[in-house]
Amino acid sequence: MPAPTAVTIPDWSTPLYHPAPHHFRDCTRVMLLCGVPEGVTRRLLPEPLEPIGDFVVVSWLLIGDVDGYKGSHNVAFNVPCRFEEHVGKFCSLEYIDIDMGLAAGREMWPWPKKGGEFTWERTPEGLSLACRRHGDVLVRSEITVTGEPAGAWPAELNVPDMGPCNLQVRLLAQDHASEPEIAQVIRVDYPNSVLHGSLRAEGTLTLTDGPRDPFGPLGDIRVLAARLDTQEFDFDLGQVVGSRRI
Repeated sequence: MPAPTAVTIPDWSTPLYHPAPHHFRDCTRVMLLCGVPEGVTRRLLPEPLEPIGDFVVVSWLLIGDVDGYKGSHNVAFNVPCRFEEHVGKFCSLEYIDIDMGLAAGREMWPWPKKGGEFTWERTPEGLSLACRRHGDVLVRSEITVTGEPAGAWPAELNVPDMGPCNLQVRLLAQDHASEPEIAQVIRVDYPNSVLHGSLRAEGTLTLTDGPRDPFGPLGDIRVLAARLDTQEFDFDLGQVVGSRRI
């Protein structure tokens, strides 16, 4: 009998995803390093995570293939953080256009995901990107690729090392109607990660509030640096590395 995995949907109901690990191949990622006002990252992080610096990394991802699903997209807002000796990033919001990733992300890895519709267009300079939800354009970026090799963020920005992992928080309550009482920290790593290439870029970020999609908590967000990565990775079940009563 196969070992149980952390899923909330019975096998007989035909879940939208199979058990982890999930294999992401032929991925193109645009990363925008953004600065935010002091105190913003603290408000974006749930307890017991602690912020590291005043940065938010906005990640646009085109997934060539994930376990047979072709050409899906997402855009995520990540905050550098720590919990005890663990250092990583917390995904505070993600829009995605594939139901497999939406369901698995929320149910298995407590990722705050929403459905979205995407534009990912090649331009003579680079890329034109947009995310819509219920017809409203929420996020836009225009990317110019310089062609110069990139790697780490520019040293003068003093960007913290976010490590190769996410730290997500699952809130637990004693019963369905009560307020959460326990916050579990789940560390999610990315085994078999391969970075095939990384190019320096320049990028813009335009955020527009929707009826249920406010971006006010980000404050005066500004793009500090950008890059274009090509990569592949696996996405496995995380491990609970600690919990706190809240």
